[in-house]
Amino acid sequence: MSITAPPRALPRRRPAQAASLAAALALALTACGGGDPAPTETTTTAPVSSTQAADTPTATATATAGASPSTPDGGTAPSSGSGSGPASATASGPYVPASAEGPAQNVPKPVMPEVMKEETQEGAEAAVKYFWETVYYMQQTGDAGLEQEISGPTCKFCEHHKNSIMKLHGDGGWMVSETATIHSAITRPSKNGYTSTILLNMSKEEFFEKSGDEIAVSMSDSEDKAPWIAQSRYDKDLGHWTIAEMAYEGVSQN
Repeated sequence: MSITAPPRALPRRRPAQAASLAAALALALTACGGGDPAPTETTTTAPVSSTQAADTPTATATATAGASPSTPDGGTAPSSGSGSGPASATASGPYVPASAEGPAQNVPKPVMPEVMKEETQEGAEAAVKYFWETVYYMQQTGDAGLEQEISGPTCKFCEHHKNSIMKLHGDGGWMVSETATIHSAITRPSKNGYTSTILLNMSKEEFFEKSGDEIAVSMSDSEDKAPWIAQSRYDKDLGHWTIAEMAYEGVSQN
């Protein structure tokens, strides 16, 4: 069995900008506006599974580590959508993350935060964070429904990643990873919504076949402050923000 391509092995856009994007992000936080709207810093709370970034630049918003909520059965639930409160264990039993021993069990669904339904900058920022929570849920379960609901038709990364993960789970395999967490972000108005420049903390990802054998694929290990660009648009028909584009701007390690 094979996967079409690992999530971070997609073609990179604008490679010449990749090496300087992280530095530009930090500088933009302190730059004078020259008539442009002031950037918004976004501070997020990282789940206990993520490693807090060290030596954080003073001007950036830094994720702070916090204890993950416990489920009624003693398991540990992953983070839910921004401002929506912790997810809980399912009625079937405690949440068990995927590991080399087997796939995840009883994975709680992330909950779309109410602010995402408001046509505001705060709603767009919440959509970016919630998107990565739906990605983690899909990686753990193979259920792409939540990720597809928030992904716009123009998001090539969303479609490619969804197809790869659904194939893996459809063949009886599974994926081991942790929730990606936003280290810092700058969000500015764009023509059709908002553009967010993000530094993302990403865990190592491992793939396993139905037999339990690890799949040998070429992909990145864990990466702190990985640069991404997100384009958010408000969908009036759906009544919430969607991700029109999500693109990795770093240099491929493959």
